[in-house]
Amino acid sequence: MAEIILQIGDCRKLMKELKDEGIDLIIADYPFKTKNYLDFVRETTDEFYRILKMSGNLVVINNPANFYKTLHFFNSKFKFRSGVPLIRMNSFKSFGRQLAFQHNYLMFLCKENSNKWYNPNGFSDVWYDILYKTGYRTIGNIFHPDSIPEELVSRCIQLTSIKGDWVLDPFAGAGTVGKVCRDLDRNCIMFEIDEKWKSVIKQRCELNYKKLGENEQRYIKITSERIFKNSKAIEDFA
Repeated sequence: MAEIILQIGDCRKLMKELKDEGIDLIIADYPFKTKNYLDFVRETTDEFYRILKMSGNLVVINNPANFYKTLHFFNSKFKFRSGVPLIRMNSFKSFGRQLAFQHNYLMFLCKENSNKWYNPNGFSDVWYDILYKTGYRTIGNIFHPDSIPEELVSRCIQLTSIKGDWVLDPFAGAGTVGKVCRDLDRNCIMFEIDEKWKSVIKQRCELNYKKLGENEQRYIKITSERIFKNSKAIEDFA
């Protein structure tokens, strides 16, 4: 049974509760606009490196302009493995002396000693079979504009992890990574700063710990203690 954990709050503070080198995979789909953006990326990158296992992988998604401004934070700590352009069907309006913006970029990064990479299908670094269309609409017609496709998350997870691994999503949004981790039998920790998405994530990832039996509740507590620095109760979503 995959363990899916959600905590509401700033990922920079919440990551400090995680043990050193306890996470197998981090999928960081960075928000495009955040106050003091350079400091934000630097602080998160430092924590990513601390909590990621030596065999672990880091997947980073951002737009080209933000990558240009922040790439040195990643270069100083991680090894580049591969990059994938994420091309939209339509472009945003061009502003000033720039080309119209039609793609984001995905980077696979790792620590020096990482050998976790599983590509039996021989994928190239251009994924024509996955449509990069952002946005997720819930059953209640609530729309998250920046949620990435499940197919994209699934491929990233299968390339860089195995069943039972721990995956961290520091910017959970509508819970796409958690949902895919549940489907692929990976454990997942999600951090989301905006509490309004809590009910969406709960519904999408089928989080309802009160329905678990006593033994399963004990299992959740024991396994989470391997990841968190201190013993802590798992949030009750019911």
